[in-house]
Amino acid sequence: MAMKIRGAKKPVNWRLIFFALLVLFVFAIAQSVYYVESSLRPTFIKVAEEKTRHIATEAINGSIAERISSEADYSKLIDLKTSSAGKVTAGYFNMVEAARIQNDVTKSIEGVLQSLQEKKMYIPLGQAAGSSLLSQLGPDIPVEIQPVGNVMSDIGWESQERGINQVIHTLYLEITVHTSVIVPFTTKPSEVKTKVPIAYVFLVGDVPQMVFNAKGETVGQTTSSSQIPMPSIQLPNLNDNKDEKSDAASESSAAGAEE
Repeated sequence: MAMKIRGAKKPVNWRLIFFALLVLFVFAIAQSVYYVESSLRPTFIKVAEEKTRHIATEAINGSIAERISSEADYSKLIDLKTSSAGKVTAGYFNMVEAARIQNDVTKSIEGVLQSLQEKKMYIPLGQAAGSSLLSQLGPDIPVEIQPVGNVMSDIGWESQERGINQVIHTLYLEITVHTSVIVPFTTKPSEVKTKVPIAYVFLVGDVPQMVFNAKGETVGQTTSSSQIPMPSIQLPNLNDNKDEKSDAASESSAAGAEE
């Protein structure tokens, strides 16, 4: 009677199976991390940029306000001319005093940015999810502010009408700061701009003694001219400062020659 002999079974290579499962697990984790990072990174960078811009703007405005309140001499910034009746007829801003304030404020801001550079902030990763429930969850990601270049400051002015023959002239400092928002493995350039008034002039002219009816015709008392002039104010022309200085120098030299 013939006997059927079965072949011996090969032993299962559990080590190979475990290694294959481990590779698949690591690959799945890597894909998940990459997906989460690619999805949340732009949002997180935007959150970090807005937060650093807010902190930098508050620090800059606080430094400017403190410097102006302690250093600015408004009697030197604004010179008003009055008539014999005591009414303001004209005025002008003293640009030399404004330039001094600009220089002091710029130096103060540079010191503030240096202190921000040495300070680290931490933002929870959950803030990138856009949910108020998850905003405080996740690991805290370090964020740094790195100043780039020098602080840029300009003196500007603007005029606004505030009623009948009422005008507000404002002299202000416009500060521009370029920074880099540094998060792990990424650096994002950012720009902080702020405008801070340093002087106001509120001029009020005489109110015309006339009214208009529904047809647009004047009713009541009128003046000899259709308009009553506003007190004028001499606004600075920063583009012509060099020309004015050269003209003043030539006039002084000519006066010296005549003497």
